[in-house]
Amino acid sequence: MPESIEYTVRRSALEAERTWRVDDTGLSWTDPSRPGLFPYKDIVEIRLQWLGSRADLDRYACHVRRFNGWTETIVSTHYDGPMQFPDRSKAYIPFVGALIHRTSSANPACRFRAGSSSAAYFGSLAAMLAGLGLLLLVMVSIGVVFPWLIVVKLIIIAVLAPLAIRWLKVNRPRSFDPGAIPASVLPSPS
Repeated sequence: MPESIEYTVRRSALEAERTWRVDDTGLSWTDPSRPGLFPYKDIVEIRLQWLGSRADLDRYACHVRRFNGWTETIVSTHYDGPMQFPDRSKAYIPFVGALIHRTSSANPACRFRAGSSSAAYFGSLAAMLAGLGLLLLVMVSIGVVFPWLIVVKLIIIAVLAPLAIRWLKVNRPRSFDPGAIPASVLPSPS
């Protein structure tokens, strides 16, 4: 394995670009406002997750949590401007692989998770079902007075349903072996 591997990305308009580094000391980053270092022995959990949205469908994230709860998130797409998220999966995939490999070697107690936390997953599922129930209630109470409104709502559901179903499949909470990272929580190499 190389001495160190680097990955540079900007998560959002509100953050500066960061260069992340995995080397013998741990996970470190350079940031004008807050550089930092997580030694491998301090990392208690690495969670891989798909964070796709209508604006940025190919966004995946690696959440690295330290023993004190401090979490840093590394994403697979770069923020260039409004609605502009270039894919950085060619650099993201080997970076995350190196981070997981080095962390598991240096810290066997670290937990490796895929998808959302159980609370976030089931909370999101409950919110989706409640939203659909409320929408159904509104559609039934409006009746045939505004049939065009019902059609608009059905179109919205048809457009958003595949995204919601994909989110539920990919972000199902589970653990994984650091030697076998699930492909569903990593971007497809382009």
